[in-house]
Amino acid sequence: MAASVSSPPPLPLTVSSRRTHLAIWLHSRSADNQHRLFKPNPSLALRNSRHSRHPLTISPPHSTPAQASPDEFLDKVGDFEGPPVKFLFWVLFWASLSVAWFAASGDANAATDSIRASSFGLKVASALRSSGWPDEAVVVALATLPVIELRGAIPVGYWMQLKPATLTILSVLGNMIPVPFIILYLKRFATFLAGKNKSASRFLDMLFEKAKEKAGPVEEFQWLGLMLFVAVPFPGTGAWTGAIIASILDMPFWPAVSANFFGVVLAGLLVNLLVNLGLKYAIVTGVILFFISTFMWSVLRSLMKALGSSN
Repeated sequence: MAASVSSPPPLPLTVSSRRTHLAIWLHSRSADNQHRLFKPNPSLALRNSRHSRHPLTISPPHSTPAQASPDEFLDKVGDFEGPPVKFLFWVLFWASLSVAWFAASGDANAATDSIRASSFGLKVASALRSSGWPDEAVVVALATLPVIELRGAIPVGYWMQLKPATLTILSVLGNMIPVPFIILYLKRFATFLAGKNKSASRFLDMLFEKAKEKAGPVEEFQWLGLMLFVAVPFPGTGAWTGAIIASILDMPFWPAVSANFFGVVLAGLLVNLLVNLGLKYAIVTGVILFFISTFMWSVLRSLMKALGSSN
């Protein structure tokens, strides 16, 4: 449990804006494969009606001969569906036990020393509290916002001395609120804005280009790729980016929502662990997670190739 104080002082909070080192390019796909879990659309073209003077268009980067065929990866994903389910179950199980152990043993008192959230998130939280918002509603609101999301809402929840289980559940729910709307209506909204305002068209063009640069693992590993992408609690990942990528790749609604949900839950467990470890161990764990996020796609490719060759 977080240390109880009468008036928690504001803490200097910082967040690294470095991107996860995932250099990825989208592949061009054939359009008539009915056995895929979703139908990616890397050549996204969002255009308004004939009255629009500024259509929003995004072209995929040129593919190189060294790139493997996306269809080969899709064929292998079917062979990889069983083991990831068991693997994810054990990851969630042991992470849950770790969070429970930290909360019950009193080591959560170190959370105050290791909280590092964005100063913007703390300012928003302070403003909402001064307006009469309850602390629980503040956590939900912070988790709903882009950039802050769950990884910023959980540390602020500890700063407000909420119970770990309560702030984690509220952060997960808040982070999931915008996901269905982004998946369902992002393209329609972008098309509408592109025809109304030239500046909005350029901004959306840049937004989609950045999302496409990170969408390679999702296109390659489908549901598993989206879940792991959202689960890594680093800048440039998260439910907002995951939902945007799912919309760009035309993922079916429920697979996209479920992948985001499990990714957000896993991210919440990881953030809790980082907060409760204390500052020194949180830094070490963060470095380890950084290297894991850098190489996990290569590891998955190797596992898929091994499973494909064994069959």
